[in-house]
Amino acid sequence: MMPRADLYLIPGSAFSDVCEFCIRLTSKAFRAGHRIHIKGSAAHETESLDRLLWEADKASFLPHVVLEQDSATVDQTPITLSNLESTYPPAEHRDLLIQYDSELPDQLKTFKRLALIVPNTEPSIHAARTTYKALTAQEFSVNTHDLRN
Repeated sequence: MMPRADLYLIPGSAFSDVCEFCIRLTSKAFRAGHRIHIKGSAAHETESLDRLLWEADKASFLPHVVLEQDSATVDQTPITLSNLESTYPPAEHRDLLIQYDSELPDQLKTFKRLALIVPNTEPSIHAARTTYKALTAQEFSVNTHDLRN
């Protein structure tokens, strides 16, 4: 089966817009029973996303763990976060990789699916075009979702 990648071009350009979409996508995947890893690009962004995931839904919550802080509970936790290239969940917990950094990780092919969030900025869109080409060259089935309209 060919690995799948979805590029989501979101209308906003701020990090808060990325977080909002990431939480919606994570919530949907969690409700569908998937194991999710969110790869950030900086520690302060991962910390912000960690806090927002706990506050996302007042009626419930999205159970998660930041791997750099608590890797001991990863087996019981369906959502993991990390900002380090070398920190990933165990192989059996790699259904979906969500990231907003267009740099493709070395571990990409160990995930069943990639969801790349692309903010509405010219540099991000340009980087997404390059990423699209790299993914098709690696024989991914790539879908683009333009949510800017």
